[in-house]
Amino acid sequence: MIEPEKHLYLIDGYALAYRSYFAMIRSGLSTASGQPTGAVYGFALTLLKLLHDHRCPYIAAVFDGGKPTHRTKLYKEYKANRAAMPDELKSQIPLIFRLVETLNIPLVLKDGLEADDVIAHLTREAREAGYSVSIVTKDKDLMQLIRDGVRMLAPETGGGLTSMSEKEVTAKMGVPPAKIADLLALMGDSSDNIPGIPGVGPKTAIKILDEVGSLAELLDDPTKLKSPKLVSKVVDNRDKVELSRELVKLHDDIELDFGVDDLVARPVNRTSAADLFKELEFHSLLKNPLFGARDGVEIDVWVPKSIEELELAVKSIEREGCVSIDTETTSMEPREARLVGISLATRHHTAWYVPVGHREPPSRTADPILSEKNLPLEKVLDILRPVIESPAIKKVGQNLKYDYQVFKNHDLHLSGIMFDTMVAAYLIDPGKRRYNMDFLAEKYLDVKTTPIEDLIGKKGKNQKSFADVPIDKAAEYSGEDAVVPLKLMEILRPILEERNQIELFEKIEIPLVPVLAEMEW
Repeated sequence: MIEPEKHLYLIDGYALAYRSYFAMIRSGLSTASGQPTGAVYGFALTLLKLLHDHRCPYIAAVFDGGKPTHRTKLYKEYKANRAAMPDELKSQIPLIFRLVETLNIPLVLKDGLEADDVIAHLTREAREAGYSVSIVTKDKDLMQLIRDGVRMLAPETGGGLTSMSEKEVTAKMGVPPAKIADLLALMGDSSDNIPGIPGVGPKTAIKILDEVGSLAELLDDPTKLKSPKLVSKVVDNRDKVELSRELVKLHDDIELDFGVDDLVARPVNRTSAADLFKELEFHSLLKNPLFGARDGVEIDVWVPKSIEELELAVKSIEREGCVSIDTETTSMEPREARLVGISLATRHHTAWYVPVGHREPPSRTADPILSEKNLPLEKVLDILRPVIESPAIKKVGQNLKYDYQVFKNHDLHLSGIMFDTMVAAYLIDPGKRRYNMDFLAEKYLDVKTTPIEDLIGKKGKNQKSFADVPIDKAAEYSGEDAVVPLKLMEILRPILEERNQIELFEKIEIPLVPVLAEMEW
């Protein structure tokens, strides 16, 4: 058996929870039931980044235990000025604990012990056993632990982590890690209600340490300071400084009932983690390589080679009495859009793609010409007219308001609209910023559909028209656009029924689709 690399990762739990909460507070992220989830999402981003980029052979997430601690016994005003944890964050702490446990990361929480001291103890024990250590935090108190073999991984917005060695800590704080405790004792810390010396801020504290070397030397002989005013302040506030030094000092001599070897990484339970992400509606996180969604939808797409083959497809649609429909065009603006292809599906694994406006690649001397593989547009529309205009043949699709207007461009009236997945998704959860099919497929089906940018490129001067996409590639892409709404309907419709929204959906929202399309037109 290969021994894992001896590198321990220690996560400062509550520090990361607070940071995640405030970083995501403007997002308003919550589940459909109203449970705030921004802090959990930010926490998850950092954990996934950590596990993916660093592998983490040994790891633990450390949280403060309950009071009293040795610091509150020493100084009852310790952290007394700190505001209570916001209710929105408080409600997410159990979810953060679940997240940590679901990712199979050891969760350390000991009554009467602060996370800083537990991290200090584990860091010392790890270094003595030959481990290197990474502490995941931005907390300045823990900067005093940084030295050769011990670094800080500072969480950044978006889940990134910035490595900080002794050099980076010294540049940021103005003193090396070995003097961080002295610095904090002199300047105090309002968040923890550590008194320090009144009127001494970071710049003055750094200046004092530069002059005398250390806090111990200062207290031994305050007259080493050049400023009589500062000498007087130190003498008058000696008790506060000594108290502050004891409060900021990390205690690595505590007793724990486990050792570093017990923190060896364990396999992530991918199924449970994915289930939790679905429950919290973190569907974008399912893209993570750890438990990413499946790529693509398994379907067969038929491209009719003749009008006769298209007629056979129409007969099949008429027998089924329901079809999912999607149009591919040259523009997002319906009035400007030229029809390139039409996709149709009646079943979950089969679709037809009818090309009508694809172009051949241009030669050096000629402009693009229509592909010979296209079927004649006017004949195609004549054959599809009975399907498109029949109110008896029910239509399913994504954003059918657009397709309605594209067909109106060609004097066709899309009738029989039964289910629009974009409208259904909005009705179920109106607080989201997007309802495109890629998002819905990943959220409800755990599949990643092909982004349009894969075919035509990103926005800009180099983006090409869908008419220039090869027919075989267009067929695969558009086939998904027809099949996925059928799959989504099976999931979204029961949700609407459970929430007593189906009548609103069928009698108000769906009839409004053609009304709004006509108004926009």
